[in-house]
Amino acid sequence: MARPVNQTGSLWIFKCIIIIIILNLISIHNVIVPLSSYVRSFTWLFDNRFDDHVADICIVGAGLSGAVIAERYATEMKQSVLVIEKRDHIGGNCYDYVDEETGIRVSKYGAHLFHTNYDRVWDYVQRFTHWIPYEHEVLAHINKKHVPVPVNIDTVNALFDLNIQNETEMDEW
Repeated sequence: MARPVNQTGSLWIFKCIIIIIILNLISIHNVIVPLSSYVRSFTWLFDNRFDDHVADICIVGAGLSGAVIAERYATEMKQSVLVIEKRDHIGGNCYDYVDEETGIRVSKYGAHLFHTNYDRVWDYVQRFTHWIPYEHEVLAHINKKHVPVPVNIDTVNALFDLNIQNETEMDEW
C-alpha cells in the first residue's frame, strides 16, 4: 500500500540521501526502525513536518532481506512501508540486469545460487520472478572415470564397481 510522501521532488530525495549517508556512517543496514523513533532522530532535516503519517515503518536497505521484510510487512500486516536504499536498484548483491547491447543477463555483483529444502520458501520466491534452472554438479576424473565429488555412495560404486544401495551397506563396506 503505497502512500504519497508529504514532501515534494528533489527536496525529499535530498533529505533521504542525507539520512542514508548518516546511516552508512554509523553502519546500520537492514534495520527495521519504528518510523516514529526514526523521524524523531532526524526532525532537524524535516522541520517537524512528519506529524502527518508518511509510513508505518521504515526499512533501511532494499537488499534481499530488506525487500522481503518490506513486502511481508506490507502484505501480511497491511501497513505502509518506507524503504531507503543507497544504491540505484533493489535486490542488493542479487541484482541482475539484461545488457542492452548483447541481450545477455548480467549478475552485477557475481553469480548467486538460490537453494532451499522448503516448499513454502520456494513458492514465495516464485511469486516475484522467473527462475532459470541450474544444477550444480562437481565431477572428478579418476582412472578414466568421472565420479561425483564430494565423495559419496555413487563415487565408491563407480570407482570400485560396487552396487552399494544405502548407508548401512556403505558402513559395512
